[in-house]
Amino acid sequence: MPYDIYLIDRLNKKLAKMDGQVVKRVHRGINDLHEDPYRRSKQLHGNLKGKRKHREGNLRIEFAVCEECRKLRHDKINKCIDCGDMPENALKVFDADFRGAIY
Repeated sequence: MPYDIYLIDRLNKKLAKMDGQVVKRVHRGINDLHEDPYRRSKQLHGNLKGKRKHREGNLRIEFAVCEECRKLRHDKINKCIDCGDMPENALKVFDADFRGAIY
């Protein structure tokens, strides 16, 4: 089942300020998650519990899979105010940046 991808507004603004080649890499990484986000990512821990990370070279993409988030009751941790409006097959991308600058 393909997943629908949603970028939060803060990430869209951040991407608008990035170099075009970096933005292409971020979008390529996000598109890699489209079919199976679990296989290509790892769960985050600590204050980022409830989110996942995907590596695209030295870039990191921070996101949540809505079905997993609801199942594990991480909706409060992720502060998704639109959680009830999101479909089960949604991926919500929160942040993307270079390793060391994102977490």
